[in-house]
Amino acid sequence: DTVARSDLYAIPGAPTFIVDGTHRDTGGGPRENANRPYTRVSTLIDAALAEPAGASLAVDAALTGRTVAVRVRPALTASAGKPVVRVALVERELRYSGENGIRFHPMVVRALVDRPITGDGTVSAEFDVDTVAAGLASYLDGFERRNDRFGPVRFVEKLAAIDAANLGVVVFLQDDDSKRVLQSAYVDLAVRAN
Repeated sequence: DTVARSDLYAIPGAPTFIVDGTHRDTGGGPRENANRPYTRVSTLIDAALAEPAGASLAVDAALTGRTVAVRVRPALTASAGKPVVRVALVERELRYSGENGIRFHPMVVRALVDRPITGDGTVSAEFDVDTVAAGLASYLDGFERRNDRFGPVRFVEKLAAIDAANLGVVVFLQDDDSKRVLQSAYVDLAVRAN
């Protein structure tokens, strides 16, 4: 799902930042240079936060066993050409040491679904945590065998398993015509687990 999302924005590599769906910036390099991209991206975020929201979202999400159910009721307050609700299943934090030496990764997207607004405007999504984890394991196994940039590789560690106690849901309403994010919301599922 993350690769498909990066294809939507034609992202050539990481790190690339998309703020409010429209502002694009890149960063990276050694730790001593971290302040430069942070300052640029923070400026973009502050400017986006100063603008009025284009919608409101009422979100209800719950984890029951290993299933996450999400119900969203969006209300547009500004015009939007093609509004789409996107629901991301995230792990609040993963510990993984990759090439860049960063060990803690917040808000890691594990699955992402798009839902157009239809009928009464209520949008639903459901994630089976074990199915998502199996899909991630299959993707990582396949990537090790064949990928278009590096040839065969071997991950030191593959984090396909998902800790249900570490889950949250990020919901955002986006205008697919302009790519602008009209509103977003976050639900910590650990607080709402059944």
